[in-house]
Amino acid sequence: MVLHPSRCSPGERVLGRDAYAHVDAEYPEGWSNGVLRIAASGEDVVSEAEAPHVTRGVHRVASFRAVRDGLVARGRAYWTGPGADPLPAR
Repeated sequence: MVLHPSRCSPGERVLGRDAYAHVDAEYPEGWSNGVLRIAASGEDVVSEAEAPHVTRGVHRVASFRAVRDGLVARGRAYWTGPGADPLPAR
C-alpha cells in the first residue's frame, strides 16, 4: 500500500506492501499485527485486523480506505480492545 501524498507527513513515504508490512512489524512498544480479511469493491477497501500487545491484550481493528490510482486517498480505522465491548444480553 502506498499512501497518497496528502495523507503523509512531510518527507514520509512508505512504498509498497512489503515496506508497509515492515513498518507495522517493527512498530515499537510490544505491538504486532495480523490481517484477518480484506474485501474490496471499486475504490473501497475494508479490512479486519488484530493487533496483539504483550501486556494490553488483543485488539481488533476495522479499517475503511478509498484507493485512487493505486494510492490510499482517505481512510478511517476503528479500534476495540479487551473488555471494551459489552457482551450481548442473553
